[in-house]
Parts: sequence; structure tokens; C-alpha cells
Amino acid sequence: MEMHSKRIKGHTMLSFVYHTMGTVFTSQIVLDETAEKPALLTKIEHFQNLLEVYLEQINTRFSPYLADSEVSRYNRGEITALTMSPDLYFVFASSLAAKLATHDAFDANYNGEFEPSGFVKGWSIEVGFSKFLVPLFQFPSVQAVNLIGGGDMQMETREQSDWVFDIGIVDPTDRYSIIKTVQLKTGAIATSGISERGHHVKGAVDDILQTTVIGQALQEVDVWATALMVNPDLALPDNLSGFIFTRQEGETHAKIS
Repeated sequence: MEMHSKRIKGHTMLSFVYHTMGTVFTSQIVLDETAEKPALLTKIEHFQNLLEVYLEQINTRFSPYLADSEVSRYNRGEITALTMSPDLYFVFASSLAAKLATHDAFDANYNGEFEPSGFVKGWSIEVGFSKFLVPLFQFPSVQAVNLIGGGDMQMETREQSDWVFDIGIVDPTDRYSIIKTVQLKTGAIATSGISERGHHVKGAVDDILQTTVIGQALQEVDVWATALMVNPDLALPDNLSGFIFTRQEGETHAKIS
């Protein structure tokens, strides 16, 4: 775990960086000027350690790349839908529901095997955020918290706080450039495309470079961001908004949907 601290917009932001599931996770905790930093930092680090243990457990249980994970055991036929754990059953059922809701654009099956990584990341961020970062609001100086994994974010801001997260959307052709900034206090945002892991979405349309979806629950917006890469004509549910970055005549331009 790496910890960084910086001053931003009249607040102190603590960032904890952790690597698992083949990507980078970052927790950010925003403090006001009343924070008793040495004592509070010890408490924050306790919750952060619990979060990291949780994320590592998720990786161990659900990675299709680990031979003894629950997902690998299911794919080998060693466990079934009747004998799998409640968590794996939830992931299995949710992946099926996502496939139906997106008219097959989101599909957790790959080469005949169950590969739910595209759902598990967003779900685990949302659950870990609720279990281990939201409780930090018991400390009055904590103004906002978020959890970022692979560029996707779940966040919450104290209702009375003036803090706003400025979220930069990366140019899919130049990961060091920002092509759009979104301001959010509470909710979730997910981006799918080529900037983080190249062309990794099965069935993605060649002209679609990147999609971003905004809502309240990361497990939901992450599914729809992936689905739009495959079928950009899908109608988003009313509780979500998003935009699609497409390629036209060799140039990148933005299309708002």
C-alpha cells in the first residue's frame, strides 16, 4: 500500500494506492481543516487495511486465472449453481440479468466458460466502498470518500459539504490528455474502452473507442459502459446518463448520448 497526501480546494486529500485483480485501486479520503490528522490517520488506515484484505479475498475467490478460485472450480464442474457460495451465486445471477437487460451486449461467458471479471470489479468496488469507506463518515472531519478501480469510481460526499469530485475523462487515443471533465458529489462513474487495457471488450464495435456511464451504483454503470462498447445503439435506463467517443474518418470526436 502506498499513501499520499495533498492539499486541494482548501481540503486535505489522502490517497491510498493498492494493486490487485490485475489493476490499480485507489481510495481517496477528503478531510476538512478540523482533522486531528495523526489520530484520524490511524483510524483511516485501519479501515483501509480491511478494504485491501477484502479486495484480495475477492481476487482469490473470483479470478478465472487462479486454479483454485471458485470461478475456476465452477468452470471445471467441481461446483454447480446449487452448491456454489451465495456470493458466486449473486455474481452468476447478476451477470445473467445484465446479459438480458443489455440484449446480450454484456456477456460474462467467454470461449464457453464463465468469466465474470467484467461484473466482479464494479460489484466489489461498490461493496468494499460501502463496507469500509462509508463508515469513515462517523468522523466529522471526513467530507468525502471514493474508491477507484481501473478508472471506475464509486463516491460519496457529506450532504452539508461543498466538496465536489472533478473527474477527468481520458482521451482514448492519448491517456495523458483529458477530453471531458465531470463534476459529481455522490454516485458512480464507469468508463470502458481502449485507454486502460487496449482493445479488451469481446465483440466491441471497431468505431467505438470509449464509453462512459454515470449513475448511483457502480456495478450497474460498469455493465452498461461495457455493453455500449458492443452495441452503442442501446437505450440507457432512465436513471443513467452517458456519452460515447467514436472514431470518424480516422479522427476522434465525441458523441453525447
